[in-house]
Amino acid sequence: MKRIFFTAILMLFTFFPSAYSSATSADIVVLMDNVPLMSSVAPVIEQGHTLVPMRAIFEQLGAEVEWDSKRETLFVKKGDLNFSYHLGDRFAETDEALIELDYPGEIIKGSVMMPTRFVAEVFGAQVEWDKMTRTVSIQSPPKVQAVVTRVLDGLYIELHYRNLKGDTVVEPVGLAGLSPVRNGMEATEYVRALLPVGTQVELDIRGGRDSSKQLWAAIYMANGNLLNRQLVVDGYAKNSVNRKDAKLQESFIALQNEAQTLRKGAWGDTEPFITQPITSVSIASQVAIVTAEGQLWVWGQFYEKPTKLMDNVLQAKVENNSGIALKQDGTVWVWGLNQSGAWGNGINDYQATVIPRQVKGLQHIVSIEKNQYATMVIDNSGTVYAWGSNYNGRLGKVYSSGLTFPTPFRLEWKDVQAVKIGFLFTVILKKDGTVWKTQSDSSDLVQMKELSDVKAITTDSTAALALKQDGTVWGWGEMNDGVFGNGNLFTETPAPIKGLKNIVEVVSGLNHFLAIDAEGSLYGWGENYSEELGMATLGGRVKEPTRITTVSLVSHVYAGSQQSLFLKQDGTLWAVGYSPYHIFGEDSFTTDGLDYQELVEINKAVFLQ
Repeated sequence: MKRIFFTAILMLFTFFPSAYSSATSADIVVLMDNVPLMSSVAPVIEQGHTLVPMRAIFEQLGAEVEWDSKRETLFVKKGDLNFSYHLGDRFAETDEALIELDYPGEIIKGSVMMPTRFVAEVFGAQVEWDKMTRTVSIQSPPKVQAVVTRVLDGLYIELHYRNLKGDTVVEPVGLAGLSPVRNGMEATEYVRALLPVGTQVELDIRGGRDSSKQLWAAIYMANGNLLNRQLVVDGYAKNSVNRKDAKLQESFIALQNEAQTLRKGAWGDTEPFITQPITSVSIASQVAIVTAEGQLWVWGQFYEKPTKLMDNVLQAKVENNSGIALKQDGTVWVWGLNQSGAWGNGINDYQATVIPRQVKGLQHIVSIEKNQYATMVIDNSGTVYAWGSNYNGRLGKVYSSGLTFPTPFRLEWKDVQAVKIGFLFTVILKKDGTVWKTQSDSSDLVQMKELSDVKAITTDSTAALALKQDGTVWGWGEMNDGVFGNGNLFTETPAPIKGLKNIVEVVSGLNHFLAIDAEGSLYGWGENYSEELGMATLGGRVKEPTRITTVSLVSHVYAGSQQSLFLKQDGTLWAVGYSPYHIFGEDSFTTDGLDYQELVEINKAVFLQ
């Protein structure tokens, strides 16, 4: 493809090099929107070109900056505009063009310094030089005009606008730097009152799109007030611990403290907001809880605090990057990233949505399963439909490298009660209590003939468990890391697991298992590198089922890849293990460490079968 070259006018001002080489901050002042720019390294003049610390200006302009020291390459993002620059080159590269520099960037006192005009104008800012006062004045570019089409909740607002590339779009935009105080719904009506449909607003895009392709912005209302600030002042938002925005958040600290002290807005409510009985729980990089009234609450990767995503829901399943919900009318809905055709819409394209969308063509569905970028659903006749990644044949099709199925297809399996998708295979429980599994080189199922009278199944990445009607647990695995608890880590033949009896529930994470007996005692085994088993161990792996004494009277347990949730008989919900996106609370550890967290917002939420 022919590249377009254009030259940025970088010669901000020319001096006699011998007289003004390496001028210091005493000589030059940089103003950003009439405010002196604060930086640890002063501007300098090199061969007639003014160089400034690029990070300081880019971040003031709302851009996201990443410096790769090994490759000496700078990456900068703001909205849909991205560019990279390799130190010493005469060109910076954007998505669509090469920008020629009159003077290359360099490192001075540990900071990457670049020509002032390039740093500012690459995102449309205006630069002026006052020779008398030796002042560089940079004015931020005009804000983006937008129209409100819908307020989704207190943090996401759907807007119609023209993006930085000139394309007209309608999409949800998040309020930069903010998190709801307690849950994602508490500010919804407040924001809707401020921004009725059709309201004109202005956007200051903050940073690039995140890993979920979400855009974040400072939103200015018609009266000039910053909506982000107004929510903090009135007690309906706080500084985010996941999505940092130093420029915005620094100005919000005192306002947040005042609102909290005065118990304004949502700060005045301390009661649990999910008090209905729970019917479904799933955990990964996000948590999904379905209540007895059919409310689906989700938080983590896409929603920083618990947010009511849908009503009339029966079940929900999440994994890293996406989620799926089954509604009471038998329809199936998805949200998150469309990796490996996760949306089931026939398109295998990397897209993202925080708004659930329906998977067309599915009806009378009674059960859902999602794992490893693969999805399966069961209808009321016991028929299974599948889509997504078919790695190792886990969708019941012969494995072919790189082949995915972005559209649901019907399998020939009959009378299926439950399916559990693992990394190497999928386990199938039929209504007659027999257990089967997929294989990579054939679409035919393999029966695990050692098993009968089974009532529940579960699988991790390479191993599986079957819970029989008599309360015994059987397990088998593949590959050397298949952990199933009977001391023989390599057998592919199901065998009873010693030390477990009167078991009423078994679950699995990525590489760990948990079981509950009739008395509410909890057992765990498998990997424990993030303390996901709720016990402190040496070596990071527990090879046999071990009683977890740190928690008792457990009624239900749920496992994610490296974390676990325990619902106790008193209705309290406890979490342990890795806490991505602070899913266990803002004070929870996000690295290894045995640290139980009570999810107090979900207090007294007794599980209903």
